Amino acid sequence: MQFHEFPKAISENKWRLIGGPQESEAPLKINSEVKLYDTLLKSHSITTPELNKNKVGLLYVFDGRATILDEQYIEKGTTIYFKQSLNIHTDTEAALVYFELDTEAQFSRNGMSTQ
Repeated sequence: MQFHEFPKAISENKWRLIGGPQESEAPLKINSEVKLYDTLLKSHSITTPELNKNKVGLLYVFDGRATILDEQYIEKGTTIYFKQSLNIHTDTEAALVYFELDTEAQFSRNGMSTQ
């Protein structure tokens, strides 16, 4: 079991790395090739989760509402899968969680196969 006390409870308008593989700089370690980020996107803000090579993204709206692709609203409980960088903006506040997944990872360190 892992615990980490972050200096701030929330990360406003900036992606904060929460968890990642053993070799990552993440404070919490995950036993597979995934990185986990969070942010509280304040009203009238824009963010773009950057995807590294061979990565895909999974965005989850934890609370609030945001807009992607300049027209599609995503609300609390919505999950979006994407393969390229994605502009996200808000008219109101939105709490977002973003997973960066490695498309070339063949297994996790706990023995589960991704194939």
